[in-house]
Amino acid sequence: MKAELRADGMHITGYVNAVDRMSRPLRSQTGGQFVEQIEPGVFARAIERAGEIRLLEDHNDSRLLASTTAGTLHLKEDAIGLYADAIITDERAIDAAKNGKVRGWSFRMSHVTSDMEERGENALPLRHIRDLDLSEVSLIVNKVPCYNATSFEVRGEDEIMTEERGQEDQAELEDLTKDRLKAYKETLKELTKGENE
Repeated sequence: MKAELRADGMHITGYVNAVDRMSRPLRSQTGGQFVEQIEPGVFARAIERAGEIRLLEDHNDSRLLASTTAGTLHLKEDAIGLYADAIITDERAIDAAKNGKVRGWSFRMSHVTSDMEERGENALPLRHIRDLDLSEVSLIVNKVPCYNATSFEVRGEDEIMTEERGQEDQAELEDLTKDRLKAYKETLKELTKGENE
């Protein structure tokens, strides 16, 4: 991410998400874990279909920083992924950027078309995102981006499923990492057990 202070506000550019890159481990509604990957072309189609796409802070609807309809947010998908170019005038967001408190980008998606690929015994399932609708992107200040390049799910009986790609706190991410490391060490111990006897 690059931030530059100008007369009309702060100019922020960067990649919200790189296509074909693995996410951090995510937790599903059922409590299981998986990783996901967004296919090339998905963001380009979503931008073409979208009406307004907003730039928020931490997915907070009351923290509108820019939008495509206002001409203060421009989004495109290139060979790397989803690229954002925005001008923000919100003083709180500018201060966060100046003080190095912006951790990265995130995005909100709905109407997701995907399939899950079960992988080897010690690998997390891989969710391939084939299509989505994009309603907003966010500057992340108080959450943890789910993609290194740079969750929670809501579903009701009559609601559209929406997914935000940012986790609530570092502790949850650290717990996931500790669980995976412990499982890896236990598997390694079992595999080398016969060699040491």
